[in-house]
Amino acid sequence: MVKEDNNTAFAEIYSRYSATLFTIAYNYSSQKSTAEEIVQNVFVSFWERRQIVDIDKLDAYLATACKFSVFKQIAREKRRQQLFDNFIRNTEFSVEEETAISARFLDEYINGIVEQLPTKCKLIYKLKQSEECSTKELADKFHMSPHTVRNHLHKARTFIRKSLKVVEHYKGFFF
Repeated sequence: MVKEDNNTAFAEIYSRYSATLFTIAYNYSSQKSTAEEIVQNVFVSFWERRQIVDIDKLDAYLATACKFSVFKQIAREKRRQQLFDNFIRNTEFSVEEETAISARFLDEYINGIVEQLPTKCKLIYKLKQSEECSTKELADKFHMSPHTVRNHLHKARTFIRKSLKVVEHYKGFFF
């Protein structure tokens, strides 16, 4: 009768099998909304294909269609999750990449500030940073007292801090 577009027959099939199909779908998917959607899709597909398909056992056909729909849904969800995970990984990479670019910019900016220091002050600061020389080693190398070396380092750090505070103040304009 369903093949002959009998809506009453279709309604009877729906009322007879929808609860069973819901149970099958829910047992596989563990989600009420997913199970309801699957049952609806099975019946929509059944109605759309009613002229094409020859069915010997309606209950077996509907149960198989329901299980197949559940597995398709699970595969779709798995694929969505993979796409989401890839998106998150790429976003994290982009954040790390952006952080690296910012760090490099800041490093170059600080190097530019250091270049503005007086010659001796600049040399002492660079050696202290790059070669990690002690104050005593720097004093011996430049033939000056450790106190003078400390003064040059203090002067360099103060100048850098002040320059960075200016950048922080105008951060909204540059970054």
